[in-house]
Amino acid sequence: MNKRARILRNENNRFEEKLSKETNDVLTDIVVYIRSTSISEYDQERVRRDIDEMLFEGERRGMSAAEIIGDDYKAFCDAVMCEVPKLSKAQRVMTAVQEVLAGVIVLLAIWTVFSPIIQLIKKEPWYLLPLRLSDLITATVIVAAAVLVVVYITKNVFTPKPAALIAGFVLAAAIGIAGILFCSDIMLMNIHIAVDIALLAVLALVYLLIGKRLE
Repeated sequence: MNKRARILRNENNRFEEKLSKETNDVLTDIVVYIRSTSISEYDQERVRRDIDEMLFEGERRGMSAAEIIGDDYKAFCDAVMCEVPKLSKAQRVMTAVQEVLAGVIVLLAIWTVFSPIIQLIKKEPWYLLPLRLSDLITATVIVAAAVLVVVYITKNVFTPKPAALIAGFVLAAAIGIAGILFCSDIMLMNIHIAVDIALLAVLALVYLLIGKRLE
């Protein structure tokens, strides 16, 4: 998230403390849905601020959220989003890449910390990190599942379909377990920890550069 969006998000968080719990519950769903739209993070926060102020003024007049913006919150959000400039195709691609990179960086960092410990326990060189096919399969499943869950929740916050979400979890778990059971003995390579740390640094730099381009 760029600096402008982060500052405005913090301001919005503080502003929403003025709203009632009931209004904040509705607003939470609205904000989640806004996150699924193809607009910049800064524009998301600008829309959020406008809605905050609308709900605040309505509350001062004794009105509920439904009385202020209507019963169909999704339709309200869609109408508002139509007035906001959309991200270009290139920006949408960069946003998707950045989201995937975030998951990869977290998993790689965890692997970098715990693999040397496991190697020491096995009394093997701690600086050589074994990469197995099962590791790649598991990491891919985790990142893909995390991204898809976020997309699913944000797009369906007003019309939840728990059966579809559970089915997705079961499928992801099945693929991950199959990878561990059948591919754990397939060694791809040993990676020196220095190379691993360098790769982590490069990915973090790419993540930051994409964030700069999206400002």
